[in-house]
Amino acid sequence: MSDLTTQRDMISYSYGQINTPFKRAMQTEDQEIGIHLKAAQFWRLMSFFCLVSSFIILLFSALELMSPSVRVIGANVFPNGFVQNIGLLMEKK
Repeated sequence: MSDLTTQRDMISYSYGQINTPFKRAMQTEDQEIGIHLKAAQFWRLMSFFCLVSSFIILLFSALELMSPSVRVIGANVFPNGFVQNIGLLMEKK
């Protein structure tokens, strides 16, 4: 059989109430379920956060694509291939 004792203190519901092994087992089961419910709540919160952040990133990406800009860059290059100077010639929005 399983061991019905736990490391945690059992809850006494009222003065003079008898704590039976069945009540102890029920409290132990409730504590274990509570741990899993907390973990599920945490994962739901994190998934909601990831969903919101992905929509924000998608929105900013769409806004960036809707406003394209053209940049023409000029460069002075030596005959041996080394770059001497780089500059922005024009920018259109």
